[in-house]
Amino acid sequence: MNCFTFRPVGQGLFYTGSLGDGSFHFIYDCGSWDMKVPLYKTYINEQVDRYVDEIRGVKAIDLAVISHLHLDHMNGLYRLAKQKVIKKLYLPYLGGEDLLNLLLLAGKYGEGQDNAESRNLFEFISRLYVRDIQISDSRDISSAIENIRNVVVIGQNQDGSRDENGQLYFRFTENYYNYAGQKYWEFKFSNKALSQDVIDNFYSEFLREMNGNALSSPSRLYDYIVNEKNALNHLAKIYKRTITTISPNATSVVLYHYPLYSSNYQISNYQTDFYCNALSCAKICPNDIICATSRGTGKTLLTGDAEFDMKMVNDLTGGKYALDADIMQIPHHGSSPNMKLAKACNVRAKNYVIPFGLGNSHKHPDASTLKLLNEEKIYLVTQNQGIVYSIK
Repeated sequence: MNCFTFRPVGQGLFYTGSLGDGSFHFIYDCGSWDMKVPLYKTYINEQVDRYVDEIRGVKAIDLAVISHLHLDHMNGLYRLAKQKVIKKLYLPYLGGEDLLNLLLLAGKYGEGQDNAESRNLFEFISRLYVRDIQISDSRDISSAIENIRNVVVIGQNQDGSRDENGQLYFRFTENYYNYAGQKYWEFKFSNKALSQDVIDNFYSEFLREMNGNALSSPSRLYDYIVNEKNALNHLAKIYKRTITTISPNATSVVLYHYPLYSSNYQISNYQTDFYCNALSCAKICPNDIICATSRGTGKTLLTGDAEFDMKMVNDLTGGKYALDADIMQIPHHGSSPNMKLAKACNVRAKNYVIPFGLGNSHKHPDASTLKLLNEEKIYLVTQNQGIVYSIK
Protein backbone atom coordinates (compact mmCIF):
# COMPACT_ATOMS: atom_id res chain seq x y z
CA MET A 1 0.00 0.00 0.00
CA ASN A 2 1.11 3.57 -0.70
CA CYS A 3 0.54 5.93 2.23
CA PHE A 4 0.76 9.72 2.45
CA THR A 5 0.36 12.21 5.30
CA PHE A 6 -0.22 15.94 5.59
CA ARG A 7 1.19 16.34 9.08
CA PRO A 8 -0.33 18.65 11.72
CA VAL A 9 2.28 21.41 11.98
CA GLY A 10 0.07 24.50 12.18
CA GLN A 11 0.98 27.39 9.87
CA GLY A 12 3.28 25.42 7.59
CA LEU A 13 3.56 22.30 5.48
CA PHE A 14 5.14 18.89 6.12
CA TYR A 15 4.09 16.08 3.77
CA THR A 16 5.46 12.55 3.86
CA GLY A 17 4.97 9.55 1.60
CA SER A 18 5.78 5.83 1.62
CA LEU A 19 5.56 3.71 -1.55
CA GLY A 20 5.22 0.01 -2.23
CA ASP A 21 6.26 -2.14 0.70
CA GLY A 22 7.80 0.83 2.50
CA SER A 23 11.04 0.63 0.53
CA PHE A 24 10.74 4.19 -0.85
CA HIS A 25 10.16 7.27 1.31
CA PHE A 26 9.87 10.92 0.33
CA ILE A 27 8.89 14.28 1.77
CA TYR A 28 7.63 17.58 0.39
CA ASP A 29 8.39 20.62 2.53
CA CYS A 30 9.26 20.39 6.20
CA GLY A 31 8.35 23.50 8.13
CA SER A 32 6.08 25.38 10.49
CA TRP A 33 5.91 28.85 11.93
CA ASP A 34 4.24 30.32 14.98
CA MET A 35 5.26 33.86 15.86
CA LYS A 36 4.26 33.27 19.51
CA VAL A 37 6.91 30.60 20.14
CA PRO A 38 10.67 30.49 19.46
CA LEU A 39 12.04 28.91 16.31
CA TYR A 40 11.95 25.10 16.52
CA LYS A 41 9.94 25.14 19.76
CA THR A 42 6.88 24.55 17.64
CA TYR A 43 4.81 21.83 16.02
CA ILE A 44 7.33 20.91 13.33
CA ASN A 45 9.79 19.82 16.04
CA GLU A 46 7.34 17.24 17.32
CA GLN A 47 6.31 15.99 13.89
CA VAL A 48 9.87 15.57 12.59
CA ASP A 49 10.75 13.45 15.62
CA ARG A 50 7.59 11.41 15.20
CA TYR A 51 8.32 10.83 11.53
CA VAL A 52 11.89 9.74 12.30
CA ASP A 53 10.52 7.30 14.85
CA GLU A 54 7.98 5.95 12.37
CA ILE A 55 10.70 5.13 9.85
CA ARG A 56 13.30 4.10 12.42
CA GLY A 57 13.98 0.86 10.54
CA VAL A 58 14.58 2.73 7.27
CA LYS A 59 18.17 3.64 6.41
CA ALA A 60 17.42 6.74 4.33
CA ILE A 61 14.77 9.04 2.91
CA ASP A 62 14.96 8.60 -0.85
CA LEU A 63 13.67 11.96 -2.04
CA ALA A 64 13.02 15.35 -0.42
CA VAL A 65 11.66 18.55 -1.99
CA ILE A 66 11.64 22.04 -0.51
CA SER A 67 9.17 24.18 -2.44
CA HIS A 68 10.64 27.56 -1.45
CA LEU A 69 12.74 29.13 1.27
CA HIS A 70 10.18 30.45 3.71
CA LEU A 71 10.41 29.30 7.31
CA ASP A 72 7.03 27.60 7.36
CA HIS A 73 8.11 25.32 4.52
CA MET A 74 11.68 24.45 5.42
CA ASN A 75 12.72 25.19 9.01
CA GLY A 76 12.41 21.53 10.05
CA LEU A 77 14.79 20.25 7.36
CA TYR A 78 17.88 20.87 9.50
CA ARG A 79 16.45 18.82 12.37
CA LEU A 80 15.42 16.03 10.01
CA ALA A 81 18.83 15.91 8.30
CA LYS A 82 20.60 15.60 11.65
CA GLN A 83 18.69 12.37 12.26
CA LYS A 84 18.20 10.77 8.83
CA VAL A 85 20.17 10.38 5.62
CA ILE A 86 18.47 12.05 2.63
CA LYS A 87 19.57 10.50 -0.65
CA LYS A 88 18.43 13.35 -2.89
CA LEU A 89 17.25 16.85 -1.99
CA TYR A 90 15.62 19.19 -4.53
CA LEU A 91 15.87 22.91 -3.83
CA PRO A 92 14.20 25.72 -5.82
CA TYR A 93 16.06 27.59 -8.52
CA LEU A 94 17.24 31.08 -7.60
CA GLY A 95 19.10 33.60 -9.69
CA GLY A 96 22.39 33.23 -7.85
CA GLU A 97 23.96 32.19 -4.58
CA ASP A 98 24.04 35.77 -3.38
CA LEU A 99 20.32 36.08 -3.94
CA LEU A 100 19.81 32.87 -2.03
CA ASN A 101 21.62 34.24 0.98
CA LEU A 102 19.45 37.31 0.82
CA LEU A 103 16.23 35.32 0.74
CA LEU A 104 17.36 33.32 3.73
CA LEU A 105 18.36 36.47 5.53
CA ALA A 106 15.02 38.15 4.95
CA GLY A 107 13.09 35.06 6.06
CA LYS A 108 15.02 34.52 9.30
CA TYR A 109 16.51 37.75 10.49
CA GLY A 110 14.07 40.17 8.90
CA GLU A 111 11.46 39.05 11.44
CA GLY A 112 13.70 39.52 14.47
CA GLN A 113 14.62 35.86 14.87
CA ASP A 114 18.30 36.58 15.50
CA ASN A 115 19.30 33.64 17.68
CA ALA A 116 21.66 30.67 17.61
CA GLU A 117 19.11 28.27 16.12
CA SER A 118 18.17 30.59 13.28
CA ARG A 119 21.86 31.17 12.53
CA ASN A 120 22.43 27.41 12.35
CA LEU A 121 19.52 27.04 9.95
CA PHE A 122 20.78 29.96 7.86
CA GLU A 123 24.25 28.47 7.61
CA PHE A 124 22.94 24.95 6.91
CA ILE A 125 20.79 26.01 3.94
CA SER A 126 23.49 28.35 2.63
CA ARG A 127 26.05 25.56 2.63
CA LEU A 128 23.69 23.28 0.71
CA TYR A 129 23.71 25.83 -2.11
CA VAL A 130 27.28 27.09 -1.76
CA ARG A 131 29.56 24.24 -0.81
CA ASP A 132 32.63 26.41 -0.29
CA ILE A 133 31.08 28.22 2.69
CA GLN A 134 32.80 26.97 5.84
CA ILE A 135 31.98 29.41 8.62
CA SER A 136 31.27 27.20 11.61
CA ASP A 137 32.90 24.18 13.20
CA SER A 138 29.54 22.99 14.47
CA ARG A 139 29.41 19.21 14.43
CA ASP A 140 25.63 19.29 14.12
CA ILE A 141 25.77 21.35 10.92
CA SER A 142 28.56 19.22 9.47
CA SER A 143 26.73 15.97 10.20
CA ALA A 144 23.48 17.33 8.75
CA ILE A 145 25.30 18.39 5.59
CA GLU A 146 26.91 14.97 5.27
CA ASN A 147 23.53 13.26 5.67
CA ILE A 148 22.26 14.94 2.50
CA ARG A 149 24.06 12.91 -0.14
CA ASN A 150 22.95 14.68 -3.32
CA VAL A 151 21.64 18.25 -3.64
CA VAL A 152 19.85 19.21 -6.86
CA VAL A 153 19.26 22.94 -7.30
CA ILE A 154 16.57 23.07 -9.95
CA GLY A 155 17.82 25.06 -12.92
CA GLN A 156 21.53 24.65 -12.29
CA ASN A 157 23.07 22.98 -15.32
CA GLN A 158 19.60 22.62 -16.83
CA ASP A 159 18.14 24.29 -19.89
CA GLY A 160 14.94 26.12 -19.08
CA SER A 161 12.28 27.46 -21.40
CA ARG A 162 10.83 30.97 -21.59
CA ASP A 163 7.31 32.16 -22.20
CA GLU A 164 6.36 35.08 -24.42
CA ASN A 165 7.24 37.52 -21.63
CA GLY A 166 10.72 36.09 -21.15
CA GLN A 167 9.82 34.37 -17.85
CA LEU A 168 12.11 31.39 -17.26
CA TYR A 169 10.70 27.96 -16.30
CA PHE A 170 12.21 24.58 -15.51
CA ARG A 171 10.46 21.26 -15.73
CA PHE A 172 11.64 17.70 -15.39
CA THR A 173 10.52 14.25 -14.38
CA GLU A 174 12.25 12.37 -11.59
CA ASN A 175 13.21 8.82 -12.48
CA TYR A 176 10.30 6.44 -12.06
CA TYR A 177 10.27 4.62 -8.78
CA ASN A 178 10.63 0.96 -9.72
CA TYR A 179 8.93 -1.67 -7.62
CA ALA A 180 8.84 -5.42 -8.18
CA GLY A 181 10.78 -4.93 -11.41
CA GLN A 182 8.29 -2.50 -12.95
CA LYS A 183 7.91 1.26 -13.34
CA TYR A 184 5.61 2.09 -10.50
CA TRP A 185 5.42 5.81 -9.64
CA GLU A 186 6.17 9.09 -11.37
CA PHE A 187 7.25 12.49 -9.99
CA LYS A 188 6.88 15.62 -12.14
CA PHE A 189 8.24 19.02 -11.15
CA SER A 190 7.71 22.56 -12.37
CA ASN A 191 9.58 25.62 -11.13
CA LYS A 192 9.35 29.27 -12.16
CA ALA A 193 12.59 31.26 -11.76
CA LEU A 194 12.97 34.86 -10.72
CA SER A 195 13.39 36.91 -13.87
CA GLN A 196 16.78 38.40 -14.72
CA ASP A 197 15.55 41.97 -14.48
CA VAL A 198 14.48 41.36 -10.86
CA ILE A 199 17.91 39.91 -10.08
CA ASP A 200 19.66 42.83 -11.79
CA ASN A 201 17.50 45.26 -9.84
CA PHE A 202 18.52 43.58 -6.58
CA TYR A 203 22.23 43.82 -7.39
CA SER A 204 21.86 47.45 -8.40
CA GLU A 205 20.13 48.26 -5.12
CA PHE A 206 22.68 46.24 -3.19
CA LEU A 207 25.62 48.13 -4.70
CA ARG A 208 23.91 51.43 -3.99
CA GLU A 209 23.40 50.42 -0.36
CA MET A 210 27.05 49.31 -0.15
CA ASN A 211 28.32 52.56 -1.73
CA GLY A 212 29.49 50.65 -4.80
CA ASN A 213 31.66 48.12 -2.96
CA ALA A 214 30.95 44.86 -4.79
CA LEU A 215 31.43 41.53 -3.03
CA SER A 216 33.12 39.03 -5.30
CA SER A 217 31.78 35.72 -4.01
CA PRO A 218 29.01 34.11 -1.97
CA SER A 219 31.55 33.41 0.78
CA ARG A 220 32.44 37.10 1.00
CA LEU A 221 28.76 38.01 1.14
CA TYR A 222 28.31 35.53 3.96
CA ASP A 223 31.28 37.01 5.84
CA TYR A 224 29.74 40.44 5.42
CA ILE A 225 26.38 39.28 6.79
CA VAL A 226 28.01 37.66 9.81
CA ASN A 227 30.49 40.41 10.65
CA GLU A 228 28.89 43.72 9.74
CA LYS A 229 26.64 45.05 12.47
CA ASN A 230 24.02 46.63 10.19
CA ALA A 231 24.28 44.17 7.30
CA LEU A 232 21.09 42.31 8.17
CA ASN A 233 18.96 45.43 8.21
CA HIS A 234 20.51 46.70 4.98
CA LEU A 235 19.88 43.47 3.09
CA ALA A 236 16.38 43.01 4.47
CA LYS A 237 15.46 46.50 3.23
CA ILE A 238 16.81 45.73 -0.25
CA TYR A 239 14.89 42.47 -0.29
CA LYS A 240 11.64 44.23 0.52
CA ARG A 241 12.25 46.93 -2.11
CA THR A 242 13.02 44.49 -4.92
CA ILE A 243 12.14 40.83 -4.51
CA THR A 244 8.86 41.09 -2.61
CA THR A 245 7.42 43.30 -5.32
CA ILE A 246 7.11 40.18 -7.52
CA SER A 247 6.31 37.71 -4.68
CA PRO A 248 8.87 34.98 -3.97
CA ASN A 249 5.96 32.57 -3.55
CA ALA A 250 5.78 32.52 -7.34
CA THR A 251 8.98 30.46 -7.44
CA SER A 252 7.58 27.53 -5.42
CA VAL A 253 8.48 24.11 -6.79
CA VAL A 254 5.28 22.25 -7.68
CA LEU A 255 5.28 18.44 -7.37
CA TYR A 256 2.78 16.27 -9.26
CA HIS A 257 3.07 12.59 -8.34
CA TYR A 258 0.99 9.53 -9.12
CA PRO A 259 0.98 5.76 -9.74
CA LEU A 260 1.27 4.47 -13.28
CA TYR A 261 -2.12 2.76 -13.07
CA SER A 262 -5.68 3.54 -11.95
CA SER A 263 -6.17 3.30 -8.20
CA ASN A 264 -8.51 3.35 -5.26
CA TYR A 265 -7.70 5.97 -2.66
CA GLN A 266 -8.86 6.45 0.92
CA ILE A 267 -8.75 9.67 2.95
CA SER A 268 -8.65 9.60 6.74
CA ASN A 269 -8.42 11.94 9.71
CA TYR A 270 -5.09 12.08 11.51
CA GLN A 271 -5.08 13.42 15.05
CA THR A 272 -1.86 14.58 16.71
CA ASP A 273 -2.17 11.82 19.31
CA PHE A 274 -2.69 9.12 16.67
CA TYR A 275 0.52 7.14 16.29
CA CYS A 276 1.22 5.54 12.93
CA ASN A 277 3.99 3.36 11.55
CA ALA A 278 4.86 3.94 7.90
CA LEU A 279 6.12 0.36 7.57
CA SER A 280 2.70 -0.94 8.51
CA CYS A 281 0.22 1.10 6.52
CA ALA A 282 -2.80 -0.70 7.95
CA LYS A 283 -2.21 1.26 11.16
CA ILE A 284 -2.34 4.55 9.28
CA CYS A 285 -5.77 4.01 7.75
CA PRO A 286 -8.01 2.11 10.18
CA ASN A 287 -11.49 1.54 8.82
CA ASP A 288 -13.30 3.38 11.61
CA ILE A 289 -11.94 6.82 10.63
CA ILE A 290 -12.08 6.60 6.85
CA CYS A 291 -13.79 9.71 5.49
CA ALA A 292 -13.87 8.82 1.81
CA THR A 293 -13.11 5.92 -0.47
CA SER A 294 -13.16 6.44 -4.19
CA ARG A 295 -11.93 5.23 -7.54
CA GLY A 296 -9.48 7.52 -9.28
CA THR A 297 -6.04 8.01 -10.75
CA GLY A 298 -4.31 8.53 -7.42
CA LYS A 299 -2.77 11.80 -8.63
CA THR A 300 -1.57 14.24 -5.99
CA LEU A 301 -0.65 17.89 -6.60
CA LEU A 302 1.58 19.61 -4.03
CA THR A 303 1.85 23.34 -4.60
CA GLY A 304 3.74 25.03 -1.73
CA ASP A 305 2.82 28.71 -2.13
CA ALA A 306 2.85 28.61 -5.94
CA GLU A 307 1.21 31.12 -8.25
CA PHE A 308 -0.04 29.08 -11.20
CA ASP A 309 -0.06 30.09 -14.84
CA MET A 310 -0.79 28.12 -18.02
CA LYS A 311 2.90 27.54 -18.72
CA MET A 312 3.22 25.57 -15.48
CA VAL A 313 0.05 23.62 -16.29
CA ASN A 314 1.39 22.76 -19.74
CA ASP A 315 4.72 21.70 -18.28
CA LEU A 316 3.10 19.31 -15.84
CA THR A 317 0.53 17.85 -18.24
CA GLY A 318 2.52 17.74 -21.46
CA GLY A 319 0.38 20.38 -23.15
CA LYS A 320 -3.11 19.50 -21.90
CA TYR A 321 -5.69 22.16 -21.19
CA ALA A 322 -6.33 21.22 -17.54
CA LEU A 323 -4.35 19.85 -14.61
CA ASP A 324 -6.36 17.24 -12.71
CA ALA A 325 -5.68 15.55 -9.39
CA ASP A 326 -7.49 13.44 -6.85
CA ILE A 327 -5.76 15.26 -3.98
CA MET A 328 -4.59 18.86 -4.21
CA GLN A 329 -2.89 20.98 -1.59
CA ILE A 330 -4.36 24.47 -1.97
CA PRO A 331 -1.44 26.90 -2.42
CA HIS A 332 -0.38 29.39 0.24
CA HIS A 333 -2.55 28.03 3.05
CA GLY A 334 -5.81 28.95 1.36
CA SER A 335 -4.84 32.42 0.16
CA SER A 336 -7.47 33.80 -2.20
CA PRO A 337 -5.23 35.18 -5.01
CA ASN A 338 -3.31 31.91 -5.32
CA MET A 339 -6.43 29.76 -5.54
CA LYS A 340 -8.08 32.10 -8.04
CA LEU A 341 -5.00 31.82 -10.28
CA ALA A 342 -5.13 28.02 -10.01
CA LYS A 343 -8.83 27.94 -10.93
CA ALA A 344 -8.27 30.32 -13.84
CA CYS A 345 -5.61 27.91 -15.15
CA ASN A 346 -7.95 24.89 -14.92
CA VAL A 347 -6.12 23.36 -11.98
CA ARG A 348 -8.74 21.20 -10.31
CA ALA A 349 -9.17 18.26 -7.96
CA LYS A 350 -11.71 15.95 -6.39
CA ASN A 351 -10.40 16.66 -2.89
CA TYR A 352 -8.67 19.77 -1.55
CA VAL A 353 -6.38 20.02 1.48
CA ILE A 354 -5.77 23.37 3.20
CA PRO A 355 -2.83 23.43 5.66
CA PHE A 356 -2.91 26.40 8.03
CA GLY A 357 -2.38 27.32 11.67
CA LEU A 358 -5.36 28.01 13.89
CA GLY A 359 -5.23 31.61 15.02
CA ASN A 360 -2.65 32.64 12.42
CA SER A 361 -2.22 36.37 11.86
CA HIS A 362 -2.62 36.08 8.06
CA LYS A 363 -6.30 35.08 8.35
CA HIS A 364 -5.72 31.89 6.36
CA PRO A 365 -7.67 30.32 4.83
CA ASP A 366 -9.34 33.21 3.06
CA ALA A 367 -13.14 33.19 3.22
CA SER A 368 -13.36 33.74 -0.54
CA THR A 369 -11.31 30.56 -1.12
CA LEU A 370 -13.76 28.53 0.92
CA LYS A 371 -16.63 30.14 -0.97
CA LEU A 372 -14.94 29.38 -4.30
CA LEU A 373 -14.78 25.72 -3.32
CA ASN A 374 -18.05 25.55 -1.42
CA GLU A 375 -19.28 22.50 -3.33
CA GLU A 376 -15.95 20.66 -3.25
CA LYS A 377 -14.54 18.28 -0.65
CA ILE A 378 -12.20 20.23 1.61
CA TYR A 379 -9.99 18.81 4.34
CA LEU A 380 -8.33 21.11 6.85
CA VAL A 381 -4.87 20.48 8.28
CA THR A 382 -4.01 22.44 11.42
CA GLN A 383 -1.83 21.95 14.51
CA ASN A 384 -4.62 19.73 15.86
CA GLN A 385 -5.42 17.57 12.87
CA GLY A 386 -3.70 16.18 9.81
CA ILE A 387 -4.82 14.09 6.86
CA VAL A 388 -3.69 10.61 5.88
CA TYR A 389 -4.61 8.93 2.62
CA SER A 390 -3.66 5.68 0.98
CA ILE A 391 -3.61 4.57 -2.63
CA LYS A 392 -3.98 0.90 -3.39
